[in-house]
Amino acid sequence: MYPGVGEHLAYEYAMRGAHVVLAARRADRLEQVKSHCLDLGAAAVLTVSTDATNVAALRNLRDEAIKFFPDGHINAVVYCAGILNVCPFDVLLDTPGQEHDEQATRIVDRMFNINALAPIHLARIFLPALRATADHIAATTDVRERGPVPVVAPSLTVISSVAGLLPAPSRALYCSSKAAMHGFFDSLRIEEQRRVALLTKAHDVRLDADVARHLAYAPLPVQIRLVAPGTIGGTDLRQTAADASLWREGFPQGSNKADMTPEFVAKEMFMQSENVLVLPTWYWGAVAIRSAAPGLIDFMASKKYK
Repeated sequence: MYPGVGEHLAYEYAMRGAHVVLAARRADRLEQVKSHCLDLGAAAVLTVSTDATNVAALRNLRDEAIKFFPDGHINAVVYCAGILNVCPFDVLLDTPGQEHDEQATRIVDRMFNINALAPIHLARIFLPALRATADHIAATTDVRERGPVPVVAPSLTVISSVAGLLPAPSRALYCSSKAAMHGFFDSLRIEEQRRVALLTKAHDVRLDADVARHLAYAPLPVQIRLVAPGTIGGTDLRQTAADASLWREGFPQGSNKADMTPEFVAKEMFMQSENVLVLPTWYWGAVAIRSAAPGLIDFMASKKYK
């Protein structure tokens, strides 16, 4: 997990009087966060004990959320779960004297289940509901009542990592699972925009006699967003790493410097307008440099993870 980020994001919504749905495995912790959300001014809070890697649990979460919201529409879905690996890939190799298929398979599967497959299934299950919200907004908003504030489309946001954009030694599974997340959601965003563009084209030629009286918006796309933070302080990612039991002295430790707090990341996420939010923003420079001189960034990564 990213302890604190999802919690603080819930507080951002609560302070603005939103209806908030909290989902996690620990029911006791959910109740604590719920209580604080209500103290901050949330209109109402629903807690649903959920295993994000269980498709049936995700369906139940969606159904409970739809019943919970007053108008039956979900406006925003955020996936905050994640798991780290801390050992070089060598510890999982199937070599003489190191046959541990069951453990190695479990580690690889867990990394990709939580970091890649779970958010993909989340999108598969929640996207129809978010599209229904977008259609509702489009059908009930009069252009003449829009004013200077643009309509806010529903959104699906997933927390990835800078590791999904930049490789690092001893983090091969983590980087690859996060890169898979970027590949999927960046592609899904294009599909969603293309879908709405085609619907808009059809909408433009389907004018009826009522159009002069009520000018509704053309279809809205669901906003597909990624958040790619660097090291976040106050988390237990290393302690709960999938391969933590295999870590040995002498393995790369990575950075011990926390770039940000969970509260800072949550505030930046709440105000996010970019499709991909990288934190700190200077990491975009490293991404750009790697596209031109990959050897330089790879060398710097090898020095950092020593």
